[in-house]
Amino acid sequence: GMAINQAIIHHLLGRINDFNEWGLCQVLDLVGRYTPADDQEVFNIMNMLDPVLRTSNSGVVLATIKVFIQLTRHMAHLHAQLYERLKAPILTLLASGTPELAYCLLKHTE
Repeated sequence: GMAINQAIIHHLLGRINDFNEWGLCQVLDLVGRYTPADDQEVFNIMNMLDPVLRTSNSGVVLATIKVFIQLTRHMAHLHAQLYERLKAPILTLLASGTPELAYCLLKHTE
């Protein structure tokens, strides 16, 4: 596999608006496999990805949510804050998505 380092991740995140939905999902997959240097880098990455949570593509939004959860998996003290941050995008998907998407979302939040 490709080496994933800070320079690559920040390069891709700096150009996040240049990618189509397929490209975004690929970038998000890489970011999800990256281990940030410290908590501050975690916050920086989440802030850079925050606008992506408001895109209309459900696959991209779900991939972004997955990245947020992966980035904070060792930061239990942030989970309540994280869930609060993710609530609006999830509710938007539930309201505007298909019944199948709603089922999938609710099944994975139990």
